[in-house]
Amino acid sequence: MAHFNVAKGLYAKRRRKARKRFGVALKAYLVIDAGLEMVLELEWATIPQLKELDKQVQTAFDLLTALKKK
Repeated sequence: MAHFNVAKGLYAKRRRKARKRFGVALKAYLVIDAGLEMVLELEWATIPQLKELDKQVQTAFDLLTALKKK
């Protein structure tokens, strides 16, 4: 759902509504991050296997944070 909220935020006519959508997307990325932690704890994957995915999630989170501040 994060990607839907990002798209809706980018095309929102009101800045307030866009910031709200970006906030919802940020929360979704936090849930994804928590899920990755759970995958590690349950030993379904190793750190090297998840490193690239974690990097991409962090990049998306950073970009959304910057958009929300505008």
